[in-house]
Amino acid sequence: MAKEMFSFKSGFSVGFVVSLVLSFVYWGVLVADQKHPVVVPVEVYRYIAPKVADKKYQSTSPILKYGVPDRGPETLNYQNHAVGYDRAKKIPQWVAEYITKDNIKGDADRTKCSFKPDRDRVDDMFSSTLDDYSKSGYDRGHMSPAANHKYSQDAMCESFFLTNVVPQSSQHNRYYWRDFEGYCRELAEKYEEVRVITGPLFLPETSEGDTQSSRFVKYEVIGESNVSVPTHFFKVIIIENATESNTTLFAAAFLLPNEKIDSDTPLITFKVPLVELEAVAGLHFFPNLANAPVGDFCSFDDCKLRAEREAVSTMSRFSTGTLLIIVLFVWIYFMYKWREHAEKAAKNLK
Repeated sequence: MAKEMFSFKSGFSVGFVVSLVLSFVYWGVLVADQKHPVVVPVEVYRYIAPKVADKKYQSTSPILKYGVPDRGPETLNYQNHAVGYDRAKKIPQWVAEYITKDNIKGDADRTKCSFKPDRDRVDDMFSSTLDDYSKSGYDRGHMSPAANHKYSQDAMCESFFLTNVVPQSSQHNRYYWRDFEGYCRELAEKYEEVRVITGPLFLPETSEGDTQSSRFVKYEVIGESNVSVPTHFFKVIIIENATESNTTLFAAAFLLPNEKIDSDTPLITFKVPLVELEAVAGLHFFPNLANAPVGDFCSFDDCKLRAEREAVSTMSRFSTGTLLIIVLFVWIYFMYKWREHAEKAAKNLK
């Protein structure tokens, strides 16, 4: 009988310990699934202001007797976005936005807007046309998406000017890129100050193990206006957020190919150092931040699009459910053994 009681106690103890251990594992999975960001400031933002042009020289020099070649206005200003326009490629070089939770809400209707050239700001000879995009196989891709301007019908319709439009792969524009734009709007719900700069890039083709000394930038043009089709797109996100840290600015830069991207591809795959993006874009994105400390935004936020978060959530639920089932079966097994030993002990007492 003593031996039966010993087996009973041992079985119960082992069952309890195993269940306890598995419970700790379960809670460990839940805790690990939560992101605990550690904000690591990057180096201060580097910017050296260019020398100001000598206006007197320009007006008196015989070299420039007939004027300085005009590249057009530095910036095209709209109600809710600003554009740096490339008159040669007939697309924007960059588009800047200040996204707020108020601007992304409202009754503005995109069906009341139509794509058109901005003849008030850009000469026809430097503008793309609707015919250029017709049957080209490319979408008229917004750099500042219409959904970012729902607060105002006029602001939304301004985003349909071709100064804000770039030839974009439909498989890219309608899926992964759209989700990326939605992610930027989600940030406006979480943080007070969200600014985004978006634009096209033209990069050389590279392949793994390529040892050729010569590389080429190759890109398509569409329409009679020879509108340039980018090889890549970039987005730079910068936010201000009140924290206990001295660093309140956080930025992240992303570089995506102008092609189909699987919806479950982690956004972090396309994250690049800001300074490297500036080098290939030929732009200092934030000249007013000279020598200011800027933190890594993706150490502050998870930098995950909705599809990726849902995939992680599904996997987490699956793992959690599996662990719970294991715990349940282990508990049932040891309770069965406990009952078996208890019945034997009761018979021996008789």
